[in-house]
Amino acid sequence: MTIEIKNEEVTNAMYAGTFLMSELSSLVDNEYICFDINSEISVSDGNVYRFKFESDKAKRKISISYNPPSFENDLHCFIINIESFEGERIYLDDLINEHNLFNDIDYLDLDTYVGNTQQKIKSFVIFLDKIFNENFRDIISGKSWEHVAFDWQGYK
Repeated sequence: MTIEIKNEEVTNAMYAGTFLMSELSSLVDNEYICFDINSEISVSDGNVYRFKFESDKAKRKISISYNPPSFENDLHCFIINIESFEGERIYLDDLINEHNLFNDIDYLDLDTYVGNTQQKIKSFVIFLDKIFNENFRDIISGKSWEHVAFDWQGYK
């Protein structure tokens, strides 16, 4: 099977990365730097573009994956995990569910937002920065950590 990479998809992924690096005040305030950008191609998920941030100050790593829709997977979303320097990991989705936030919307699905793809990405990044600043500031800054059970969604 051949997996196609479209120019528009790459442009949107680079827009996402640029916007993430410049507009997430929670990362800027805590001295996160983008230390890795990569893309991965899989038959099941299509193309995934991953942006990895790290802060020596906060002793955290944050991985933000942009998943454009593909032939096999029509989900258009972001997947975000936060990792301590000790190797503990939290998926943002699980953390938000643990706190019973935003139960009525699928905030990681870009199709939740209005506009063209770049407008949706911008709206999502603004929403993400708000979550990081208002709900999870202490985790992002390295002041606290939460142990959250991983949601296996029926796979275990």
